[in-house]
Amino acid sequence: MLEPHPLLRVEKNIRRPQLRSPQREDFGVAGEKRHRENDHDQYFNGLLETPLGRMPYLRRRHTANAAGHPRAYRPAHIEQIERFYSAFYPKWNKEAYYELMRKLKVAPKQKISRMSCGQRSQVALGLILAQNADLLVLDDFSIGLDPGYRRLFTEYLREYAKAEEKTIFLTSHIIQDMERLVDDCIIMDYGRILIQKPVKELLDTFTRYTFKTSSPDKLPHAPSLYSTAAIRDSAETYSFENEECIKRILQEQSIPYTDFKSEKMNLEDVFIGLTGKY
Repeated sequence: MLEPHPLLRVEKNIRRPQLRSPQREDFGVAGEKRHRENDHDQYFNGLLETPLGRMPYLRRRHTANAAGHPRAYRPAHIEQIERFYSAFYPKWNKEAYYELMRKLKVAPKQKISRMSCGQRSQVALGLILAQNADLLVLDDFSIGLDPGYRRLFTEYLREYAKAEEKTIFLTSHIIQDMERLVDDCIIMDYGRILIQKPVKELLDTFTRYTFKTSSPDKLPHAPSLYSTAAIRDSAETYSFENEECIKRILQEQSIPYTDFKSEKMNLEDVFIGLTGKY
């Protein structure tokens, strides 16, 4: 059980959007990086809401946090650093660490000091898995990983979380990783939550609409429309509404249009549609 720390003081002047994270789910946050870093710190200093209630603090033995790579003990090789970390975690599961190292083809005697940034990130992620915590917090976990290793790790992490019944809370600016990995997603913009939905529901219900118009300076406006824009005579808008509703808005606002099309999107396109391209 996750336990609240009784002595934590919460600063009242920090903006803290409340999040709900079901247990045993992979939970992702997508947002512009300059806002997401501060938000990530706030989540775990007083606002993450779980089925057990609002947690002002999660005790370390239940939580594993990854926000970078091992900076100390660089003369050590990966076996030595595993033994060092294992002394601090009663539930340590070294097999989770070494299984990932084998998949990533990291040599057992390879020194941390001679690794690339991406390799050190892999070691840090392996150390997080080995802590065997109920909640894994991964902040920009894929930084430094090339596309092949990134795909391998996201697939491995997904299966690990299911097999071990772990909850994962992660942030990333690589949206493709989120789509393959997470069950629920929060999309944020300028410190506010735009949407929180299961990824599948978000992909099924959010649509991009394109059309040609002879009046590109006159575009539709409605609360249900997102990121409406035009380049020359090609216009686009995004919405959770259906095609008939969008056409009705265009007609009601006397906006001429032809070649009207709708298309479903991947999660990266959904993110751009909700937050804008710029």
